[in-house]
Amino acid sequence: MLCVVAMAGMYVRAELSPLQESLKAALSLSDGQIAMLQGPALTIPLLIFAVPLGILVDRRARNHILLVATVIDVLVTVIGGMTNEFGVLLATRCAVGACAPVTTIAACSLISDWYRVDERGRAITVVVLGAIAGTAAAFAVGGKLLSISPGGMRDWHHVMLQTAGLMLPALLVSVFLREAPRRERAQKMPSIREMARELRHHSRVIVVLLVGLAMVNLADGATLVWTAPTLSRSFAMSPEKVGTIMGIAIFLSGIVGPLLGGPLTDLCQRSGGAHRAVELLTILAILSVPCSLFGAVTTVTLAICALVAFLTIGNMILVIVSTLTISVLPNELRGKTMTLQSGLAAVFGLGLAPIAVTLISGGLGGPASIGRALAIVCATSSLVGTLTFGCSRGMFRSASEGMRQLSSATHGDVTHKPGCRA
Repeated sequence: MLCVVAMAGMYVRAELSPLQESLKAALSLSDGQIAMLQGPALTIPLLIFAVPLGILVDRRARNHILLVATVIDVLVTVIGGMTNEFGVLLATRCAVGACAPVTTIAACSLISDWYRVDERGRAITVVVLGAIAGTAAAFAVGGKLLSISPGGMRDWHHVMLQTAGLMLPALLVSVFLREAPRRERAQKMPSIREMARELRHHSRVIVVLLVGLAMVNLADGATLVWTAPTLSRSFAMSPEKVGTIMGIAIFLSGIVGPLLGGPLTDLCQRSGGAHRAVELLTILAILSVPCSLFGAVTTVTLAICALVAFLTIGNMILVIVSTLTISVLPNELRGKTMTLQSGLAAVFGLGLAPIAVTLISGGLGGPASIGRALAIVCATSSLVGTLTFGCSRGMFRSASEGMRQLSSATHGDVTHKPGCRA
């Protein structure tokens, strides 16, 4: 059920991507306005409201948050499909920018109360796969709906309204989701001062989780933006061939990474606790260093293999860090930490990464150096991730022991399993 809701949230976030050209022609928009709808409109609301949204997830019923977010997604899709005003469309995208990440965050928060520590990795894998499937479906389904539309300036309107109809099953599912009793809480309803004290107490662990995930997003952002130009310039590939390679690489890594990361995290939790998962993160970060050089290699086969491996390792790290976030922090800090992670993902992945590659490329000699610049950014993020995870094993051992004591004190051996409200 959480997979379906997460899939719908990410579908709506990506729904404009296959409609950009039709939308641009119909409303006479510039490339800058399209970029505004696809970039800042989705990221700025989350940056502004990250902490309030995190507090909401930590204090209110998550099933209600998921229901409200899905309702808003449906409503703004309908409004977007009926308007011809750029300002109205921009407002709807801002709403989607806040709702889509909160959907995944609330789902992960529920998982922490529905499943044992050594089951959460696999549960998060399912939600992550749902989010990936939602993004992919937006391109496939949106493109198909656009191709069978009657033709004319209102094609994108028709697709948006049909998308709202496709969201109804997710809306129905969210109605039947139930809230889980919150477990592993240090304090029931902490005040602002008490929250600040808790944040300070867990600050080192939170910083490691934030920095580690920010490095993944930095590398992913640079890779998704600049790999296609790198392959074209380095190996004289056609746009069609580059598009095929990128599509296959993203699809394989998006499936294989979570499927490996989730079960391995649960295995680490059973065999030694959170510090074992951090050891795994360190190993993965080390392995990503040679793979990060895919932009600078001289043979196309090696470049493609290294690219797939690099993206796969990044998705594994994403699942492991998300699982650790809901396993080593008290319940009242999880939502806030995950919204901060989402905010940093926007800053590093969408804001800093593309610019960093451009600046380094300029310093190295111009457009022909884009592959080397991409390798430098990705390798640097891998090295920083290696140092961050490698130096934090001890603090995660202490955090894991503290959470084990808190879990025993708050709910003993009781395990709440997911279900539906009849």
